[in-house]
Amino acid sequence: MSKEKLEEAKQLLDLDYQSAVKSLLNKYGKSTKDYYSEKMYVDFLKENRKTLIKTKEISRTDEGLYIHHIDEDKYIQLSTPKIIKSFGYPFTVQKADRLVYCNLIEHSILHTLISREADGLQGRGGYWAFIRPTIIEWFIAGKKPTPKWMINCYNTAYLTKDEAI
Repeated sequence: MSKEKLEEAKQLLDLDYQSAVKSLLNKYGKSTKDYYSEKMYVDFLKENRKTLIKTKEISRTDEGLYIHHIDEDKYIQLSTPKIIKSFGYPFTVQKADRLVYCNLIEHSILHTLISREADGLQGRGGYWAFIRPTIIEWFIAGKKPTPKWMINCYNTAYLTKDEAI
């Protein structure tokens, strides 16, 4: 990560969660599509279908960006069908205006901010289960991913080992 990008990440970490989300919305723009289609989501909750499939048009992994659900400060695992069904999350949390794009490091910062503001009650699961292991594998252990979309994400968020630590 360039010094400029690293400084930008540190500045993001100094913000509160909502301000960080606004900063990333300004940086990358808003999603134009919902995470899941509303019909599919409603049918899934009514048990008229077995699976949920993310809307393909929202992916920006070709730019090295992930999608973060803004409401992860209130709900856990908003992209996990089993959890969605268990808790019966409202469709509103899947709407385009409740999504923000970020690179892997920015994603870790968003989860850190959520956890900090929620006294560790929210945000930690996604960080510990997915984000942190990826940062460790890619940047500390030096295992560069092979799928093209992951290589894009790796390159966009690249940190040296020292920066990652």
